[in-house]
Amino acid sequence: MQNFSYKEMFGIRKPFKPKNDLLDKLALCMSGYSKFPKSDKSRVEDTSKTAKGATSSIPAGYTYFGQFIDHDISSDSIVDGSEDDLWGTINPANVKNLRSPNFNLETVYGIGTPGGTNEFPPLELMQENSKMFLRIGDTVEEAASQTSQYSYPNDLPRKKGSVEASIVDPRNDENLLIAQTQVAFIKFHNAVVLKLKHSRKYTSEEAIFKDARKIVIRHYQYIILEDFLKLIVEKTVLEDVKKDVLTDDLFYKPTPSDMFIPLEFSVAAFRAGHSMVRNKYCFNVIQDARLDELMVFTGRGGMGCDPKTEDCTEKLNLPSDWIINWYLFYRIDNSKINTAEKIDTKLVTLLQHLPVRESDSVGRSGSMAAIDLFRGRALGLPAGQRVADQIKGANVLSAGEIGNLLLSKEISDLSPEDSLRIMEELRTAFSDETPLWFYILAEAEIQNNIGGGDCLGVVGSRIVAEVIVKLLYESEYSILKDKLETDDDFLAEDKKTFGMPEMLKFVRDTNKKYFDELYPDRKTYFDELNPLG
Repeated sequence: MQNFSYKEMFGIRKPFKPKNDLLDKLALCMSGYSKFPKSDKSRVEDTSKTAKGATSSIPAGYTYFGQFIDHDISSDSIVDGSEDDLWGTINPANVKNLRSPNFNLETVYGIGTPGGTNEFPPLELMQENSKMFLRIGDTVEEAASQTSQYSYPNDLPRKKGSVEASIVDPRNDENLLIAQTQVAFIKFHNAVVLKLKHSRKYTSEEAIFKDARKIVIRHYQYIILEDFLKLIVEKTVLEDVKKDVLTDDLFYKPTPSDMFIPLEFSVAAFRAGHSMVRNKYCFNVIQDARLDELMVFTGRGGMGCDPKTEDCTEKLNLPSDWIINWYLFYRIDNSKINTAEKIDTKLVTLLQHLPVRESDSVGRSGSMAAIDLFRGRALGLPAGQRVADQIKGANVLSAGEIGNLLLSKEISDLSPEDSLRIMEELRTAFSDETPLWFYILAEAEIQNNIGGGDCLGVVGSRIVAEVIVKLLYESEYSILKDKLETDDDFLAEDKKTFGMPEMLKFVRDTNKKYFDELYPDRKTYFDELNPLG
């Protein structure tokens, strides 16, 4: 098997190594608190990051689609590494990427048999007695409402007698929004299978599966390029990168024998998505879901204790009243939606109150901001200003801009005088050299405050666009080499666009058309995108 690695994209070779106490204070500045939580029992408010509750215009589903993308191309071998490594120094040469960095939906289809001679996924991913449909799990009936008293095909497939999901990457069952995104892609595959089956062009299930997989992968790539990237990166940067993908003008230069993931992407720029996470979502007709609840109702969360009711009744599948309503997360049929938080230098409180490791005397392992900052230092990332120096069109943030941004922050549980003292210390420490992850967030915050946008700045946009576009070009069934143009390949009704809303509508409309065939035991139709109505 080929080894995949992590390397620098810009080759600056000048790690930025601020002291522990300064990174601790910067992480706390991003939370607005003066101490790290020592317990995962902390109760926090359900508010937005801003006092006025102002969020971005980006539908909230894209936050978790971004996480789904990340898991498809990257899984570093220190994900569950020792705490000492994370807070100290990690040699990037010793870190391996456990995923193949290609947009081929490895997390849905698996990697096939050794040698790549068999395109089919492992048997446990398939429906019983089928060579073309992927498995889906059933939810558990609940008494919360009339509709949730029924079971629905809306859970991940799970191993017999266990909450553990039968999926390639268990990280796609670590929060309910990414788990339901994985379910959506399984349903997308099955809907394409139905379309191909009823075309009557095929003589075997294996042939249907092979073509369905290709069609799904190509539409997934199209969603990334023409939907997702257009929301989170600057338009001019994206167009420049697409134009230069076949030239030597990109900073990111992987080769077929060295398909590495840049550290600047995986440890900094793509982690900007952490600032887009909300504390709370309107989840379906029954539930308003807090972030900690979205983690509980998963296999990794053990389908455990409901944070609202403290009900610890053990379940082996998702309760029916926790099925997502996709109309609330993407713009489908002009529906009212949850929007993501803005990309900026603050994280919602529940991301700063994660479960703390028992060995962590400081408590920083409960803070996503601390984890991201220390990981960047541990892996030797350069300061953000050094990266910005390399990029044409990037106006390097001045010491005054970084300093003023830091001085605008406030530690809510300290006196104004003590809070200002900490911010002055951070301004002195980080105005000229700033951790790359924080710099990318600061760049977006400053730029969007001026221009009123929602996307990454030039530095963040350049890193994300180069890596994703180049990997798209190098991927199996690349749409940058062979565009989606024919009716057989392109599933959008208007033949102009295909994003996450169109994918979900395709699932809904196809499954409605063949509902009786899909669900012969169902007496009444239910909407695939909102089964609870």
